[in-house]
Amino acid sequence: MLKKVTVFVIITLILTGCYTQKISLNNDKKSGTMVIEYQMDDDQFQVLSMALGSMQTDFSQATMDPIILTDSDLFKESFPLNENFKLKEVNIQTEKGYSGKIVIQFNDFEEALKLIPQNSIPLNIKKENQHYQLSQTIDMRQLDPDGYLKEFINQQKEFDEAIYAKLVNSSFDFELKTSHSILEAKGVKLLNKRQAIYSFQIKDMLSQEDPLVFSLRF
Repeated sequence: MLKKVTVFVIITLILTGCYTQKISLNNDKKSGTMVIEYQMDDDQFQVLSMALGSMQTDFSQATMDPIILTDSDLFKESFPLNENFKLKEVNIQTEKGYSGKIVIQFNDFEEALKLIPQNSIPLNIKKENQHYQLSQTIDMRQLDPDGYLKEFINQQKEFDEAIYAKLVNSSFDFELKTSHSILEAKGVKLLNKRQAIYSFQIKDMLSQEDPLVFSLRF
């Protein structure tokens, strides 16, 4: 079930209008809170449904139903039970499209990351003495090795250029807050010594031949 939720996160990132992930680490550098927020309109939800209905993944043979992204109770039912994760809050609003906020509390960030399939969008953490190196590499050659997703997005341009524009301009924003000073950073913007952000759009993923790399050490 965790793998199913992970796939939803990946596809939501790629096909929703806006996806934000915020991580706050406690002083122990292990426990903390993750906040995921997303927004999509009816057009984007329809495209998301089409994509999930037509794409086969290595994670599950079952067809995934994106309806869990539109209903708080359904999302709670689909969330995995795990000692490293606790679902603290789910709030999905449907007044204007679909706007979701998911708050997850974790006890061991390093162990929790190992549960995420590494051929998805890995967020890796490595310990070096008393410091940690946190990195994320966005590589379409790994995310979409057969080119199915890229082809699907390009097909939308032929059907509806307005929807295609929404897809390629969809954005991902990441934020990390830590109780310790950030010593080194690559590809990220430091708001202060303990807070870093980075962002990219789907068109950046599709147009880059080289992977997008973001990392920081704290």
